[in-house]
Amino acid sequence: MFKPTQTLLGVWTVVLISVASGYAQEERQIYFGLMHSHTNFSDGEGTPDEAYTMAKDAGLDFFAITEHNHNQAAGDDGLFLTPDLYERLQESAARHTVDGVFLAIWGQEISTISKGNHQNIFFASHITDMPSGHFKYLYETWLPHNPETQIVQLNHPKGGLAGSRGKEYGIDDYNFSYPALVTASDRYIKLIEVVKGSAFNAETDFVHIDGETDDDYFFYLNKGFHLAPSAGGDDHKKTWGRSMKAHGRVGNRTHPHGH
Repeated sequence: MFKPTQTLLGVWTVVLISVASGYAQEERQIYFGLMHSHTNFSDGEGTPDEAYTMAKDAGLDFFAITEHNHNQAAGDDGLFLTPDLYERLQESAARHTVDGVFLAIWGQEISTISKGNHQNIFFASHITDMPSGHFKYLYETWLPHNPETQIVQLNHPKGGLAGSRGKEYGIDDYNFSYPALVTASDRYIKLIEVVKGSAFNAETDFVHIDGETDDDYFFYLNKGFHLAPSAGGDDHKKTWGRSMKAHGRVGNRTHPHGH
C-alpha cells in the first residue's frame, strides 16, 4: 500500500491518483484532498497548525497551504508571507504529516490577477523572488534553479475565458505563442484547478464551484499542456476541508468513507 510522505513522488501519486507510474493497478490507492488554501500567514485566518488539524479531522488524506508570496496580500493584521513565516509553515507541515495517514503540503501562490493570474508552486525551499507577472523568469530561471519544485498548478482559471485578458499564465511573455509557452513551462505545470471552494465565504454549506472551469481545462489540454484536474478550497476563513465536505465531495472524487 502506498504511504503518503513529504516527497515529490508522494504528492504526485496522491494528487494524480491512477496515472502515477511504477505501481501495479491493484496497488494503487485513491486519496483525496485540496491543493489551495490560506491562513493568517498571508491574507487568511487561523494558523497552519489549525488548518492542517481541521483538514485531517474533516477526513482529508492530503491538504496544501499555499500562502501568497507578496506583501500586497497582507491580511487585516498586516501579516504576509516572510522567510520566517515560510520556515514555520514548512515546520508545521512536517509536524502534521503522518505516513500512511495524512500528507501536509506547503507551497506559495504567486503573482497577481492583474499580472497574469495565480499559480501554486509546491515544496520550494524559499520564497520565490519572481516579480509579479514575470512568468518567463519563473519558467526559465527560477524553477530550473530550484529543482525541488517540480509541480505547478494553474489556479482559478477564468470560466471558459482562458487567454481572454492576454496575460494568462505568461502567454504575453511568449509573444502570445502557446507552443512557446508550452515548451517553456509544460515540464512544471501539472495541475489545473477545476473545482473551487468557499474562498472568502465562512459558511460551511457554501456550494462550491464545480464544472465552471471545464472549458479552461480542455482549452489548455488542446494547447498542448499535460494537466490533471485538481480541487482547491482557496479557504481564507476557518473552513479548511469542511465547506466542500458538506456537499459530500472533497477534491476530485467521492470520499471512500461516505462523508
